[in-house]
Amino acid sequence: MNKTTANKLLLKAIALLLIVLGTSVPVVAKATIGGGDSNMNVKKFITDNFGKGKLPPFSFKYGGKASAEFIGKWNHSLRQQLMADGAVCYLAVYQDPATGLEIACDIKGFADYSAVEWTLRFTNKGSANTPQISEVNAADINIDSKTGDYHVHYSNGTVFKRTDFMQNMKVIGSAKDSLYLRADGGRPSSKWLPYINVETSSPRIGKYSGVILSIGWTGVWHSNLKLDGATSMLRFTTGQYHLNSYLRPNESVRSPLVSFLPWQGGNEYAGNNKFRRFITAHHTHKIDGKPNISPISSGFEEQGYPKPCDLYSCLNESWAKSLMKQHHMFGMTPEVYWIDAGWFELIGDYDWGSNVGTWDVDKRRFPNGLAPIAQEAHRYGAKFMVWFEPERTTPKSKWRRNHPEYMLHADGKRCAKLADDTDPTSTLVDLSKPEVLRWVTDSIGDVIESNGIDYYRQDFNIDPEPFWVNNDEPGRAGMIEAKYVENLYKFWDGLYKRFPRLYIDNCASGAKRLDLEMVSRGTALWRDDYNWGEPNGYQCHTYGLNLYIPQHGTGVVKPDAYTGRSSLSSAVIMSWAITDRGNRADDIKARINEYRTLRPYFLEDYYPLCGTDRDITADDIWLAYQLNRPSDGTGYIVAFRRPECADSTFQAQLYDLDPAATYQVTNIDNHSSIKMTGKQLADKGVTLILGKPRESLIIYYEKEKPAKK
Repeated sequence: MNKTTANKLLLKAIALLLIVLGTSVPVVAKATIGGGDSNMNVKKFITDNFGKGKLPPFSFKYGGKASAEFIGKWNHSLRQQLMADGAVCYLAVYQDPATGLEIACDIKGFADYSAVEWTLRFTNKGSANTPQISEVNAADINIDSKTGDYHVHYSNGTVFKRTDFMQNMKVIGSAKDSLYLRADGGRPSSKWLPYINVETSSPRIGKYSGVILSIGWTGVWHSNLKLDGATSMLRFTTGQYHLNSYLRPNESVRSPLVSFLPWQGGNEYAGNNKFRRFITAHHTHKIDGKPNISPISSGFEEQGYPKPCDLYSCLNESWAKSLMKQHHMFGMTPEVYWIDAGWFELIGDYDWGSNVGTWDVDKRRFPNGLAPIAQEAHRYGAKFMVWFEPERTTPKSKWRRNHPEYMLHADGKRCAKLADDTDPTSTLVDLSKPEVLRWVTDSIGDVIESNGIDYYRQDFNIDPEPFWVNNDEPGRAGMIEAKYVENLYKFWDGLYKRFPRLYIDNCASGAKRLDLEMVSRGTALWRDDYNWGEPNGYQCHTYGLNLYIPQHGTGVVKPDAYTGRSSLSSAVIMSWAITDRGNRADDIKARINEYRTLRPYFLEDYYPLCGTDRDITADDIWLAYQLNRPSDGTGYIVAFRRPECADSTFQAQLYDLDPAATYQVTNIDNHSSIKMTGKQLADKGVTLILGKPRESLIIYYEKEKPAKK
């Protein structure tokens, strides 16, 4: 008998003893997700764990008491809702008859991926303030391992280093082991990615299984994983870090979204690929019922402006139109043209950064607004995207001067009129207020409409946590953050409602907002503000982020093969200057064609070929990954021999191929080709050869079709 089974029998024995002794204390097991239960019946999971008399898979304290002590006595209902997005939907409601506090749990079960997710909404339906609500765990659940092993894989967020998005691993095998993660500064992926892969199988036995946990909260989330002493299972809790508040009558507040996806498969990346497909199917914004695919885009060049001018302060209508004409003439028109920061009125020369919060087009450079540039892009078959940062304002900006009462200051000061505002730093637009949400949504929507903007790029270059924390009322910790975050989602949803074909680029100093809620609404076309144009770091970021997020992009500054391929992803921003005589037209066209060819493969299965739970940032290594398309038996290997790497060869052992089939394997650079079986490619691997350091290659493989009889 293993330890887990023994503990479960012990719990049953205790329950029986309590019945014999006549006690009224119930013993209810915590909700459990089995690692590897990839055929989980989601409807049964929901009814088993959210039904009457069940201890729900969330927890909190109410008036200082733990919810497990009283929630079984509350009024309860569970009813099935209409299906949405292919999900089985339920609403579970728990209500305190004494105070009127209601908890509505919106639950979705995705049978096609055996995934379950939910959010909580606390509402005060009483006539007085509620007792204090604290320690809210939107999820409080056990994860069961059949082998007793818990290998927890978690990834870095973005702090502008090569190590951004690199995966880490921690073994939790005893009571002293635990893993605690907390979002940093209020941007949810600034320190850690809010995606955790708990591998519950033992690599020693060659079978792989686990559960991927993901969090949707564009604020300060925190998670804890530690062994439950009573069951030897891994207890996972997560929620909003700061929430400790009462609710006024008729007031409500929601929790983070939590999602669980069990998996099993023949390799350690089976769960990642199942999750990537889940993201594409159910957490990617759709147009006409299809996931919105990321574009190949281009700005208006970093070079070509006389000092102190730059792209941000001196771009004008004629320059933009001229560049679009040149792109068209040389067959280099992108799918999207974007204007970055600085298109608005500038108070003071050449300084866009001190004018954020002024969203009026600079008529000196764009006398007719941005609409003529949009029309020119459309004439060449491209879309038009414009940069905004609507949540931050600077002291000179119009929004700040016109509405000082709408601003949050980091020190907690409130300014009813402009004369009170002596803060020399940026302020945060207070989206927690409904009237501010309406104003921001209408104002930004009007700019989009009047300028013919197709794609909306939202940046966010400030940590909001101190603004939220320092402006909360006494006894109301976390309330501004909670309402702000919910209204941020309403803002983007409102833009989509007004512009059904809009595309939103989710930027926050790079990809500091990659939680599940924001990924569901937009794509990070610029995933990191790391050292601009440095190719080896870009390789690392692609390598790590692809484990969870299928759509993301970055810039490419030079069209040589090594630099260009280092930025390969599902999206790319072509930032090279076609006016630079050092950039050859043939190289530019070659890179564009490679991006177009490989883009759909980034949306399917991804395999790192150099491992993940180790440092892959060094300059003296090979880095390689596989893009596999099981649907047609084709795929690509992308590989780099870095500048200080002494090895001219690398053995790439491939994943998920048909062992009995023959594959044609072709180097797309020199067109050399060999045939190998799927078993050979998996066991021995294909030998990659690069004669010099700082070179790259792309290998295409295709499964041969059986000869017709």
